[in-house]
Amino acid sequence: DDMNVGAKYQLEISSRIQCALEKEEFQLYYQPLIDANTNLAVGFEAVIRWHDENGKTISPNDFIPIAERSNQVHNITMWVLGQVEKDLKTFIEKGIKLPVHVNLSAKDLSSNLLFHRLEKLLENNPQFADLISLEITETMAIDRVVELNPLIHQIKGLGIKISLDDFGTGYSSLSLLRDLPVDQIKIDRSFLCTANRTEGSRSIVENTIALAHGLGYSVVAEGVQDMDTLYFLRSRGCDIIQGYLFCPALPLNEVINWVNEHDDKQSHTRRA
Repeated sequence: DDMNVGAKYQLEISSRIQCALEKEEFQLYYQPLIDANTNLAVGFEAVIRWHDENGKTISPNDFIPIAERSNQVHNITMWVLGQVEKDLKTFIEKGIKLPVHVNLSAKDLSSNLLFHRLEKLLENNPQFADLISLEITETMAIDRVVELNPLIHQIKGLGIKISLDDFGTGYSSLSLLRDLPVDQIKIDRSFLCTANRTEGSRSIVENTIALAHGLGYSVVAEGVQDMDTLYFLRSRGCDIIQGYLFCPALPLNEVINWVNEHDDKQSHTRRA
């Protein structure tokens, strides 16, 4: 029955994660973050991909929750940070000095290991001080504002920025903005799919941008796929755009080529 198939799949995935880490089946792709006004790239979100030995791609939406439940997500996050460390060096060598956003899991925030790993990473690479940003989801933060606050202050003390992802999906978004010392919020894509179509979503997006700016945070809109949405967000003062309209998540070398070509085109257009 379905229940068994689901449980079997979960067991299978959870038993393969450690092996996949050892065999280097995981790969990081990078999706550019684009300045809404200049159209230039201002950063990247690191997105994990798992291509197993049979060439099948397993979605992070499938394996991350399983990794969380089987207490393996921490190993994945440590792998991601190690890979980001290597990739940032490559970006810098290629003349691209832009921050990389790393997604954290709720489990990462409940141990000291994360802070120590970040501290070590920056000790070994002081040049990365402004080049790492951590994304935590709103639902992750809602239940744990009190315990998260000191950790986030500690992490920010290292010079690392914090982004609140999927903003607007929880029930206590406003109190979170007040209580958590973040630097940026990312408006959940579900509001943008409907932003051009329903008065309610438009109003939520407009007010979220205004509120975030009032508190001194920058605003990223995720999942932007068409020009209408881009114009709407620009006109409302959104700072950063992310989505297929500009560029999907790409492997390191491809994203480096994309940025060089794209930024080149943009600066020619601006000079013309």
